[in-house]
Amino acid sequence: MEDHDDSAASGRGAFGGPADVSLNMSMSTDGSRPKGSKKIAAEQAKQEIKARVEKTLAKLHDRDTVANAFAEVVRMAEDLTPEQGGVLLSTLCKFEDAKNGFARLHAARLFPAIAAANYAIVAQFTVSKVVANLVKRTKDADTAVREATAESIGELARVVCDKEKASEPTPP
Repeated sequence: MEDHDDSAASGRGAFGGPADVSLNMSMSTDGSRPKGSKKIAAEQAKQEIKARVEKTLAKLHDRDTVANAFAEVVRMAEDLTPEQGGVLLSTLCKFEDAKNGFARLHAARLFPAIAAANYAIVAQFTVSKVVANLVKRTKDADTAVREATAESIGELARVVCDKEKASEPTPP
């Protein structure tokens, strides 16, 4: 067993290769948790959020589950921090189902709903990225998707203007 401890201290693993990451990580000053574990935990949380969002967006394909999927994404947005919300919006921006116009239509409608539910997410991600993605969707072959996208841009503008007015200080 002592050979294993010596090899970890020298930077060499038990089999002569580089030391295992778990053995090579140093402890924090209080000895409770390895350095870098917060970063790893944050990355795992982002991956979990992305997986949940992708699973929920898959429900947009079916007319029977679209209302539940829409509500689920909005509930997720309400509970996320702005940093985590960036993952949600990023995943939504990448969502493009070439075969299902119905899903694309509802994906476009999600942007203003998310902004209304938790504006900090959209502000952190930047409104310009959201609008750029919606503008790209205005070139969709399906007219229903184009109309929904135009409505979403208008609704997003209303939400942004309302939030900006609320954040302005009132004059004395």
